[in-house]
Amino acid sequence: MSWRAARRSWSEHPDSDRLIAHVSPHAPYSAHPRLIVKAAKWAYRHGKRWGIHLAETVEELDLLATGGGPMRDFLGDFLGRNWRPSRLVALEHLAQISWPRACPPLLFHANHLTAREFDLAARLGVAVVHCPGSHRYYGRTTFPLAEFLSRGIPVFLGTDSLASNQRLDMRREVRLLVEMHPEVGCEAALRMAGRDAAAWLSGAAAPVGLTPGAPADLWWWRLPQSRGLAGPTEALLERLLSTSEASSEVWIAGQAVPARRNLNLYSSP
Repeated sequence: MSWRAARRSWSEHPDSDRLIAHVSPHAPYSAHPRLIVKAAKWAYRHGKRWGIHLAETVEELDLLATGGGPMRDFLGDFLGRNWRPSRLVALEHLAQISWPRACPPLLFHANHLTAREFDLAARLGVAVVHCPGSHRYYGRTTFPLAEFLSRGIPVFLGTDSLASNQRLDMRREVRLLVEMHPEVGCEAALRMAGRDAAAWLSGAAAPVGLTPGAPADLWWWRLPQSRGLAGPTEALLERLLSTSEASSEVWIAGQAVPARRNLNLYSSP
């Protein structure tokens, strides 16, 4: 999609209770620096967020550092004759582009940052979206969650697409994160998938969670044999994440979604 087409689409589909548009140039190697700057400036002017894929694979790092490797072979002529590697590591490559520093991006994946890039990420004020299902699908090495959290860098959860995941199921993403990083715990993992992510995306401009004025977007589960169930919050959340039951109801903007349109849960064949 061209930048002009994207802007036309935004004007034709304004934000609503059910859909809020942000912007995402794909990656530093596939989007021209001018496009990245345009997208970031648009986000800044309109109070939006912007995101970009970064350091997802070691092949991407090889491409940026040397201009060669398997990814260059795969992309072929897509990069164009004039494309040249920056000879920088991934986040340093992105940081050299003049996007508004008051509007830091969401970094999708960020699996392979160097030690100095973690510190740079903290200084830039970025956040990270981790996709545990996609991570497991590709058999990647352990995601450096502690490196981000120890520096105060927010980490949120996503699904990626069915091209690299078995299901588009946020509850599964939370469960996988807890399996891979048990030190996080269910409550913190659920916040990474919901409330914390919503607060960051809104820029604290709107209330989130079960508070007055917040969007009434809810999933409701009836846990089997849960009558009289009580105990620590973490134990209840473990029960929720372990059940295979689909959600009983979904509410969006205060309205119940009919069962036939309930978004549970897209899965690949």
